[in-house]
Amino acid sequence: MSKVAPAEQQLPKLHVAIAMARALADLHAAGLFHGSLSSHGVFRSTERVVKVGVPGTSDPNLSTLPWTAPERLGMFAPCTPEADIYALGVILTELDTLRAPFAEERWNDAQLMTAVGLHHCRPRLTGDCAPWYAALVNECLHPDPTKRPTAATIVATLNDKMAANWDDASDAPRTDAGRHLQIQTEHCVSPLIMAIKLGSTRVVDALHQHTVVSAIEVTAPRDVASLQELGRGLRSSVYKAQISGVDVAIKTCHESWPRTCPITALLSNPSPYLVQIVAVAGRDMATPQLVLEYMDGGNLRSYLDRKRLLERTAVHVTAVEVAYVVANALKVLHKQGIAHGGVKSANVLLSSTRYIKLDVTLASERTAAETQMIDTMPWLAPEILRADGPVDGLAADMYAFGVLLAELDTSQLPYGDQPALTPPDFTQGVVDGTLRPRLSTACEPWYRELTNACLRDDPKDRLTADDLVSLLYPRLATRGADWTETYLKAGNKLRLQAALNASSTNGLAPWAMAALAGQVPLARILHAAQTTATDTIVEQDLPELNVPAERDGRLVVHRRIHAHTDLAALASFTSPFVVAIEATAAPHHVLVECLPAKSLRCFLDAHPQGNKLPPVLSKFKIASIVANAMVDVHAHGLVHGHLSSHNVVLSSANYVQISAPGLAATEDALRAPTAPEVLSGDSPPSCASDVYALGVLLTELDNVELGLDDEAAAATKAVVGGSPRDDCDDEYRNLVASCLDNNPEKRPTATDVVIVCEQRVV
Repeated sequence: MSKVAPAEQQLPKLHVAIAMARALADLHAAGLFHGSLSSHGVFRSTERVVKVGVPGTSDPNLSTLPWTAPERLGMFAPCTPEADIYALGVILTELDTLRAPFAEERWNDAQLMTAVGLHHCRPRLTGDCAPWYAALVNECLHPDPTKRPTAATIVATLNDKMAANWDDASDAPRTDAGRHLQIQTEHCVSPLIMAIKLGSTRVVDALHQHTVVSAIEVTAPRDVASLQELGRGLRSSVYKAQISGVDVAIKTCHESWPRTCPITALLSNPSPYLVQIVAVAGRDMATPQLVLEYMDGGNLRSYLDRKRLLERTAVHVTAVEVAYVVANALKVLHKQGIAHGGVKSANVLLSSTRYIKLDVTLASERTAAETQMIDTMPWLAPEILRADGPVDGLAADMYAFGVLLAELDTSQLPYGDQPALTPPDFTQGVVDGTLRPRLSTACEPWYRELTNACLRDDPKDRLTADDLVSLLYPRLATRGADWTETYLKAGNKLRLQAALNASSTNGLAPWAMAALAGQVPLARILHAAQTTATDTIVEQDLPELNVPAERDGRLVVHRRIHAHTDLAALASFTSPFVVAIEATAAPHHVLVECLPAKSLRCFLDAHPQGNKLPPVLSKFKIASIVANAMVDVHAHGLVHGHLSSHNVVLSSANYVQISAPGLAATEDALRAPTAPEVLSGDSPPSCASDVYALGVLLTELDNVELGLDDEAAAATKAVVGGSPRDDCDDEYRNLVASCLDNNPEKRPTATDVVIVCEQRVV
């Protein structure tokens, strides 16, 4: 990403303003503040995504004095949310003038501090600045911090202005949907999508509630006639549009909405499983319009056709993934008493950034003509085709879902492998129960039973959407976990197995999903919000050493730490990237969290050299997590001292973590990662020796083998003598070499390693 600069192609100022305001609102809501906000720390990507830099990471070589609030100009003045708002106000003047603050003045730092602090001088605005914008800036720059608006208030103000300026091409609706439209254009999996993939509905609801932006009422967007048509149906036509550089889909209705149209309810109850409605135009007009998020992967029907022909596709999804998302979408609708009325492969949309979503439809009741349409009939339930009375739309959706399951199994249109029939003959076969979509011979028994249960003739006998979600959830390929043989051999195997199974059904923790998505600051915030104080117990109350035990409804294991580890510091230490310490006991004992997990070493052993690691466990992702763990350990004044691939654990709940500082693996496992100065006895374990161990781990991630798999004496001699390590690939050979430098003072810090790894992850 590049810094936002006046000399570059400009983004709409409302777009940048609301991105910054929302970033501050999120920070302040979490009880945090930025403290060094300036235009130097606001970035944009080539996809025109705007982001604020991580708090505390501003370039020390760049002065932030022009953005510093007057109350902070004094000695040791603390950072506050109000000071962040002042800095935002200064950036708003830059967006208006396209010049640095106080650029027309020639003040040195002392003169600037006097002008701002004593004479209340503020950066200027242009003469044609909109009055409302100038008023907002003045409020942000108020000399009294208590009279400045909150970040949430600024977001609300900008939202209102974006709705009013919908027809203005320079400040179009892109910014009102800023959070939803912009965050999803990043080339990474968002925590929300990861939660959907893992089936963690509780986390999905929480994340969606935090990120969703309600649809706004606007006037009709301009230039619709010149847009690219994506599809046309009996009720509407859909066009692809671009508003201020953001792709959207505009659905133009051919008639006014029926009173029972599901769109009305969806406006107030958006769902992450349904295509997001960004804006509504002309709700009460004869031809209302919807502005929807654009799904760049096309519809499921096209995707299945390409897969059947072995053609390349822009996205990859499985049958279970699609079925699970659509089932959840129907569950959301049916809970509100809304029938979708158009469940079919053409209405399931895919995206490289927004995953899978069910399209919103305008159907409330079906006309007689629609029941005879070729592109509709295969998904119609028998009771609809009978046309002999009222129909339960929810049950009809379940029948259509069963037809969709058949499509997912065969990749063909329903009934595509059966003789062509006239509409009357087709209707008769479905109504009689003699005609149903066929499944492939390779279809798994559970999938066949699920499909047949949806296609039952009697609507009352079909599964409900709740049933579908419950049945599909265990089938998600991304769920499940491995755990070490040590856990399974210890204690009561049946009780332990039950406890592990129970914990594995909860899916990734919210902070773990943030870490997986590369959002490390968010991971730390979410983890801190869920962390409780570490207990102190007496040694006599400890369970058996190295044997999992239950404590207050949680599974823990008693471990002994190294004698040189500061137990008091360890008790107050917490990190999302380090296995949680539940309790400590003098002199050298801890109870650590025990979850279904597998060591990185075991995981790498299962992937022979040359096999690619899964994307979610790529070497740079794992290296980034481990390096961030080391940053947290060292920042707390601790040294790990025992880092190795045996002490890095993978789990379905906490993603990637390292063991707590002072906890050792076996002696054999620790031999290779030990730094030469420690092995030679010249120095005790240190932050530099931890980085050396991290370098060894990087070689393992690169070649999927143990570093220096030699005899003890040979390994010790090789390490102390500074012999070259195993080769790493070109992407991070220099990083590994620097970590393995014989001179501890020349090794990078853990923070340096994080910076390199996160650049490669992005």
